[in-house]
Amino acid sequence: MRLLVTGAGGGRGRGRGARAARGEDLQYELKITLEDAAAGLETKLQVPRLERCEACAGAGVEPGSRLETCDMCRGSGEVRRSHGFLTVAQTCPRCQGAGQLNRAPCRECRGEGRRRTERLLNVKIPAGIEERMQLRVTGEGSGGVNGGPPGDLYVLVRIREHELFTRQGADLYCDLPVSFVHLALGHEVEVPVLGGTMKLKIPAGTQPNDVLRLRGKGMPHLRQRGHGDACYRVVLEVPQKLNARQREALAAFEAASKEDRGPLASAFFERMKKLLG
Repeated sequence: MRLLVTGAGGGRGRGRGARAARGEDLQYELKITLEDAAAGLETKLQVPRLERCEACAGAGVEPGSRLETCDMCRGSGEVRRSHGFLTVAQTCPRCQGAGQLNRAPCRECRGEGRRRTERLLNVKIPAGIEERMQLRVTGEGSGGVNGGPPGDLYVLVRIREHELFTRQGADLYCDLPVSFVHLALGHEVEVPVLGGTMKLKIPAGTQPNDVLRLRGKGMPHLRQRGHGDACYRVVLEVPQKLNARQREALAAFEAASKEDRGPLASAFFERMKKLLG
């Protein structure tokens, strides 16, 4: 979990005196799986934040006491100093611009008016959410100062890398190793989908890098109905070791194929002949 303060609120302590100020916005980084992103997720977040001190009702002073008007700036928060014909206004050094003095700071919050605490929140992650999207939870940031409104909580969604799939929008992609024989003759293979497996037909003559699809087996669309596709990039797997029988069979195939070049090879050699004159 990673929590960041993303917006400026009322600042620290009584630095703004009796002026109400909005609380800080917070950002919570939530990591989920691709399966969670596909199905949607309801989870609880333990969020550290600043909340109004109940002991002093956010006033920052001990019960029964009150803030006093600063006797240096008379409540303006500024002091003016004359330098010849020039008058310069500066922040009051005694009250730090607050205009008031806290001579009896609350013992619970030390005059801040807010205390650090943790809040357990229930958050719903919609199905189809994408990497680095943010969910805004209104009013669940840090509490305001001097009666100001609270900030908001932004949940930044990070999706963990999947062992098999990469994502492009609502489509899922997976590299599928296939042998030469299965590409040439055609084959049916069991492939992964989110939450299980399905049968995928590889047509005879499929080429390396072709993409085969299972329609509607990808991620749900976030803002519309339906799902993307599960896509499988065909990767030709060439055996690194052959036994004698396999070598003999491949040699026989090569001998039978010498006069039967494929369309890609035929086009390549035709272009080469033209290039060489």
